[in-house]
Amino acid sequence: MTSDVPVHRGRGRPKVVGLADQRRTQIVEAAFEVLTEKGYDGTSIAEIAQRAGMGQGTVYRYVNSKRELLDLVFDWAVERIFATIDPYELLAADPATAPEMAAHVRVIGDRLNRLVDEDPAMLKLIGIQSSAIDKQLKARVVGIESLINSLMVKALERAVENEWFALGEPQRQIVARQLMMLVLPGLVMALRGENDPEKRARFVGGAMDLAFHGTMKRPAGKR
Repeated sequence: MTSDVPVHRGRGRPKVVGLADQRRTQIVEAAFEVLTEKGYDGTSIAEIAQRAGMGQGTVYRYVNSKRELLDLVFDWAVERIFATIDPYELLAADPATAPEMAAHVRVIGDRLNRLVDEDPAMLKLIGIQSSAIDKQLKARVVGIESLINSLMVKALERAVENEWFALGEPQRQIVARQLMMLVLPGLVMALRGENDPEKRARFVGGAMDLAFHGTMKRPAGKR
């Protein structure tokens, strides 16, 4: 039996499911584009709103200031980087040999290189522009570096447990830091606009050679 009572609908357009998330994503992506083009000081909310295709009032419904928006852009960029390179995949893997482990590490390096090729502005925003804004963002940049370093240390610990490396606790910290520094020149090249994937790959290869040949455990009596 059906009811004859009319259904009253509210005025205006029907609500779009997830509209708030869609708008927030639009704003963050537009802010990323403008920030990487003009820098923080040269960017205005008005320009971001125009790039996002909405009014300033709409932007201010989601953020209170340009500085707050920069935090959102920073988080969005970091999430993209970690989703692309997926360093946790290395820890989740269970390599049976040292070369197999080296192959996993190289995959992560290759992914980072591809990300730099496809979107060098992202690395520049996180590594240079954000850290120059204030102490809080600089601390967050340092925190990312510390997180990556800790993941590297865990990978080395697994290699030690499998008796592939002979490294004490202090040595693992030092080697992890050295490996990161060996890859750094390739990233600096990208920031300078020097698009040479082969050269950057050599930096990754050099880091791998140091890790898996310079620190590889040797049989007793051999040097």
